[in-house]
Amino acid sequence: MRNIVYRSRLGKWGIVFVLSPLIVGFVPFLCYGDLTGVITGFGILLSCFLLYFGIRYKIEGDQLIVHYAFLYRRKIAISSISSISKVTNFMSAPAFSTKRLKIQYNNRKVVYISPQQERQFIEDIRAKNTAIALIGIN
Repeated sequence: MRNIVYRSRLGKWGIVFVLSPLIVGFVPFLCYGDLTGVITGFGILLSCFLLYFGIRYKIEGDQLIVHYAFLYRRKIAISSISSISKVTNFMSAPAFSTKRLKIQYNNRKVVYISPQQERQFIEDIRAKNTAIALIGIN
């Protein structure tokens, strides 16, 4: 069985989150010639890029593995997924977009993700568990 990896979608709020520290860091530089803010902004920007490129959703055999950079890794048995629904929210999640999929598993546990190829992701998950209910998804 092949492993399938999906990257996180990057929405407009993700871009704002990534670029705002850099922009804010340039204000003291432009006003006072102070490089501290610029260096701090670049450090935060680098951290954000590491987070973004570390977010991935992997279908490996009968498991969905959600990687959130170096912060956490969650393994979910695809057979335990009961529903997938579309949501838009700002809740903390391994996603750089507010357009997300809410995956409910093991009765009441939930994870929010935002794969770039959302439709293909859903098809690949449902190929392994046809009992998954799709809520608000065409």
